[in-house]
Amino acid sequence: MSEQHTPAPWYAMTAETGGFLDQATVFSEHETDGEPTYIADTMPIDNEVPLTQRKANARLIAAAPDLLAALQAVIAAPITGDHESIQRRDAAFTAAGTAIAKATGSAS
Repeated sequence: MSEQHTPAPWYAMTAETGGFLDQATVFSEHETDGEPTYIADTMPIDNEVPLTQRKANARLIAAAPDLLAALQAVIAAPITGDHESIQRRDAAFTAAGTAIAKATGSAS
């Protein structure tokens, strides 16, 4: 059995949402010792990467579990023509669209 990633949901924290001014950090809502679990950060190294790009990178990292789950659902939802399989496919595509929106920052 392979290692499992930290449970979702993950979220990106930036200066606008209480994070540090010059970085974007990714956490999981799954708590460790009563605190959100740290996943990754996009700290600048000599300001090589603009803050806007670091924020976009953090959003993409934070969406990784959602993207994985959506792709797994698409693969697991073969269409056999019956109403139930069509509903499973539609739900999988909805989840995929939601994950893409989270990754691109267009999630509401």
